[in-house]
Amino acid sequence: MDEILTYLDNDREEVRLLAAENIASLSASPEMLDFFKKDNFAAVQNLMQLINDEVMVAHQILNSLINLTAHIEICEVMNIDSFIYELILKIVLPKCLLSDPCCMLLNNLTKSPAIISKLLPNSENKENIGETQAPSKLGYRHLDNLLEIFCKGDGINGTKKYNPHANYHFLSGVFANISATPGGAEFLLGKSTVDDSQRLSRLIVFTTHKDKIRRSGVISVIKNTSFLIEKELKLFKPVEDGGINLLGHILIPLAGTEEYDDEITEKFLPELQYYEGTRESDAVLRQFLVEALLIMCSTLEGRELLRDKGVYYILQKLHLWEKSESVQEVIEKTVDLLQRDEDICQITEKVKISKIVEVVDSDDEEEEEINKLI
Repeated sequence: MDEILTYLDNDREEVRLLAAENIASLSASPEMLDFFKKDNFAAVQNLMQLINDEVMVAHQILNSLINLTAHIEICEVMNIDSFIYELILKIVLPKCLLSDPCCMLLNNLTKSPAIISKLLPNSENKENIGETQAPSKLGYRHLDNLLEIFCKGDGINGTKKYNPHANYHFLSGVFANISATPGGAEFLLGKSTVDDSQRLSRLIVFTTHKDKIRRSGVISVIKNTSFLIEKELKLFKPVEDGGINLLGHILIPLAGTEEYDDEITEKFLPELQYYEGTRESDAVLRQFLVEALLIMCSTLEGRELLRDKGVYYILQKLHLWEKSESVQEVIEKTVDLLQRDEDICQITEKVKISKIVEVVDSDDEEEEEINKLI
């Protein structure tokens, strides 16, 4: 293996490419982990310096780093401002051929709380930075730029793709990882420095996107930010009531084609009246969405909003359709709170709900998808 690494310095691109391909293959093997750890992660640091090589070589180098960052201790080795900045730069360049693998790598890196803290505003991350640690040159404006590219990069509704060589789906995992921290969740509920839009409002439109990776990250963000319900319940309300219609974007993936009586349909949000779409196909994501509704039930105002919009009836139909026992269980807990007398319901405090609902980051299925792509 040491000999293969020496070929990465060869003047001939085809030799470097062959070496990089071999290293990418070996980096996925658990048996090789000790090699990459030895000598203070020297091999990893060597690879980090090669992401600016010729495109085909750099792509294989990035594949190696993606494999290796499945291990949190290697993520910490890459916790260097200049390296993270270089990844972000490659993501935002509109014609870069390496944007998507850089998104995958950044997704893995943001499993590290230390790296997340560098990307958040100082007021959000100061508790996570040691007294002897210098402030990071990275900042939340980079996150706002990534959010812009994530939204524009897919080319939906006939708009031109930001980069014809990338789709940026894995940035949703970055936002999911960030939202799993208290400071990150608050950040995503704030307004963008790019256009003053509410950050979460830019993400929630992708809850029904055709790509599962994009949907998964966005739905994880919704669940995680729901824990701040007491501060931001207004966001669940329709736009005309000063919200961002978060409730509607949660319910649409849970709704089916069942028919309701007119008096029930009139309770629904406009987009759910006579809805003819399809439900979210993934049981884990359906569970996250129902858990967001369960978290809403932790406050009186949240319960009243769900009752007012006829959410009980949508959950009732979902329960009849649902095959997953874990999803059925969360539906039953949510419906129980909606149907109880308020005097009884008041004893179910947020702290009790938090015992059965946990924050989530980008999941194992996303890691499996990365493995397929590299």
